[in-house]
Amino acid sequence: MTKLYLKKLYQSMQKFTYLSFIIKILIFLPLWGLGGFAFSQNKVLDSLLKITENNPKQDTNLLKNYYFIGQNYFSQNNTAKTVIYGEKTIKLAKELKSTKFEALANSQLGYAYFLLGDIPQSLQYAQKGVNIAEEAKSDIVLVNALNILGKVYEGQQKPQESKKLYEKVLKIHEKNLEKNPKNLNIQSNIALTYNNLGNAATMMGDADSSIEYQKKAIKIRENIPQEAPNLTFSYNDIAYAYDVKKDVKNAGIYYEKARENVEKSKDSLYIGLIYSNVAQHYANTQQYEKALYYGEIALKITKKSNTKNIILQTANVLADVYAIKKNFEKALAYKDIVLTYTDSVYNEKRLTEITKIEQNYALDKEKKKTEILEKEKIIRDTKIQEQFYIILFSLLGAGLLVVLATFLWRNNKLKQKNNELLLEKNEEINQQNEEIKQIADSLHEANEAITAKNLMISEHNKNMTDNIAYAQHIQEAMLPTKEKFLEFLPNHFIFYQPKDVVSGDFYFFENIEQKSVLCAIDCTGHGVSGAFMTILANDILTNIVVHQHILSPDIILNELHKAIRKSLKQDSTQNRDGMDMVVVAIDHANKKLEFAGAKNPLLMIKNNEIELIKGDRFCVGGEQKENERIFTKHIFDLNEENETYFYVFSDGFQDQFGGKNKEKFRSARLKDLILENYQKPFAQQNNILKTTLEDWKNEGHEAQTDDILVIGFKV
Repeated sequence: MTKLYLKKLYQSMQKFTYLSFIIKILIFLPLWGLGGFAFSQNKVLDSLLKITENNPKQDTNLLKNYYFIGQNYFSQNNTAKTVIYGEKTIKLAKELKSTKFEALANSQLGYAYFLLGDIPQSLQYAQKGVNIAEEAKSDIVLVNALNILGKVYEGQQKPQESKKLYEKVLKIHEKNLEKNPKNLNIQSNIALTYNNLGNAATMMGDADSSIEYQKKAIKIRENIPQEAPNLTFSYNDIAYAYDVKKDVKNAGIYYEKARENVEKSKDSLYIGLIYSNVAQHYANTQQYEKALYYGEIALKITKKSNTKNIILQTANVLADVYAIKKNFEKALAYKDIVLTYTDSVYNEKRLTEITKIEQNYALDKEKKKTEILEKEKIIRDTKIQEQFYIILFSLLGAGLLVVLATFLWRNNKLKQKNNELLLEKNEEINQQNEEIKQIADSLHEANEAITAKNLMISEHNKNMTDNIAYAQHIQEAMLPTKEKFLEFLPNHFIFYQPKDVVSGDFYFFENIEQKSVLCAIDCTGHGVSGAFMTILANDILTNIVVHQHILSPDIILNELHKAIRKSLKQDSTQNRDGMDMVVVAIDHANKKLEFAGAKNPLLMIKNNEIELIKGDRFCVGGEQKENERIFTKHIFDLNEENETYFYVFSDGFQDQFGGKNKEKFRSARLKDLILENYQKPFAQQNNILKTTLEDWKNEGHEAQTDDILVIGFKV
């Protein structure tokens, strides 16, 4: 019943899927530019800005500074400032007739507008960069412009246009290689271009062409030592092309090569991606154990680097494989990871959209600020000119009335012009306020969408919590009642504290034919997984004790062992779940106590002396290597003159971490605690155990590590 529930819940979550190829594009999409012009340090940027302010001379040095400042802002993801200085570069480059920097700046603006989401502006500047670069007759500048325009088309899902541009880049490199056939840098650039052409072909659905291009890139890179790291991308991309072609064998060969090559680089980001792709391939080819192996490693690596798209892809692969293997509990756990990171990625996408809106607003604001400063300069210059004429005409006196009249007329015209400028400025301010209102509306819509998503997740969490709470009620109803204990065993206490809402520890008590059977059981796991085992064990124990009237502890353990292995099909599956436990049978008529243990002991105190009677070394259920599992029965006479105290427990209390040294409580410390307090009322002993445990955890600032069960009684 439980597996069926998990299976249905897992199947209801199958709508959360992702495309590994899109993830690959997002990770490896390069920002094309000239390495020699890149400055990323804030100190360099501050220095360039100071030089520009202190040396406003309109020359080549100022032109270079403008371009380099734009590149710095671009590397800092400040696209608004990038656009401002890009336009300044273009304006000054036109004045100085520098086609080289005009081409570079246009290409730079093309990519900046692409990141801002303004596609028309992006294409206009990127195409203009290519046109001017062709006039500049500089291969370096032209290749840069063509590559940027190609990446803009790739981002628009127009691989046909990208392919045409990359073919032009290839011709340029091949022409230069004819002049310098031994130049390794040119050969590396050709390999990169083949790689780009192959990816464009894959986007077009032409897997055969993609494979041919990637093979050419691989051949070049395998012969150039410094290209060794880039072989990872070629192997991964050709493997994906073979996947598109449904050629499983070759896809597997190249995924393995990508894996072997990336392991040499020790770069966790790319190792995580390649391992995730390899896991996906093995899942597709039904090699599930390999898929789980590489998927688990990939998830561990990508969680450290927090590459969320790869985490989503890897968690989906693991969930699908565990579902196929019918391990719906693990499948559901990984789908929970998918849900968590889906929400995170969704919020980040919304945040990216909001950032684009804010950056566009910042760009418009910067432009308007520049225009307003220029107009204010005009007004300021006009006022200075006006004052000059007033002083001049005052000195000339009354004899220059005609000139004065001319001045007054001109002054009136200037005032009209100033008024017109002020009106234009007011209109621009009003327009800017309207744009701010539109942005506020967009932000409000984005917040509403995020709120709706959070409500959906909260509802999902509430459903899960309600289900677990219901399971708790079922487990509590399964346990023996206090009234039954008090009727047949009046002197006792039960310290029962699950780690989670439901527990893998439980206790069993029945009285048959003047014999009381008490069991303290610690099942494999805790929480939901352990709780399922407690239900199974309780049903089997009820059948053995109540229905079959088997009351000897050793036989109870043996029958339970056989039933568990049969129920979980442990002879034919990899299931190794089981339980450690104690069985005590109290013969009230003959004043005897019988004990048998599966790993867990019985603690007995008489005449102020404590004795630990160990259980057998094997558990109930799990893998059986011996021919037959026989448990040992111990028998004790109950002397009415000397009271005897007994204690049974799971390993949760003694294994709890805490204390000032953050160590385990340990069995020796537990024995001393029981011996020190055993003569006190049982209710008080229970409180002492609870208080001691809480103090131990709090001193070490530790959470509870396992389910805890301690039962004490006197016969």
